[in-house]
Amino acid sequence: MRVLMVHSDLTLVGGMQTYVGDLQTYLTTGGGVEVTELDETKCKGYASIYRRPGILRLVAGSVRLLRELRRLLREAPPDLVHLHAAEGKSLLEKTWMARMCWRARVPAILHLHGPGVDREIGTGPKWRRELFRRVWRRGVS
Repeated sequence: MRVLMVHSDLTLVGGMQTYVGDLQTYLTTGGGVEVTELDETKCKGYASIYRRPGILRLVAGSVRLLRELRRLLREAPPDLVHLHAAEGKSLLEKTWMARMCWRARVPAILHLHGPGVDREIGTGPKWRRELFRRVWRRGVS
């Protein structure tokens, strides 16, 4: 089985990075699972945890990330895409990426991390809640 793992920089210290690193180790040592990584920090060219980039750099980084996923889905489609998302822009990007996977007929897991996700999904702007509802209703988990 080929799994594409989409995550932020694993050298950063945090719960998501620890979880993703441990999961990758577990999957690859169990045999039969090949894990490919799409590191969004390398793809975007910045780590927003350290400083907030300007809006143009922010949008350009997101576009590069989405294009890279599209390329991977076309050239070497994995058996499964495992997306790791926090709140805010990360959740929007990963929801969009899950939709891209669904359109490419590649199963996707959208793994939500962080305490703000529940608040954002339940009380965020209406357009955002509607986006999540539409994508998740299609069976993307």
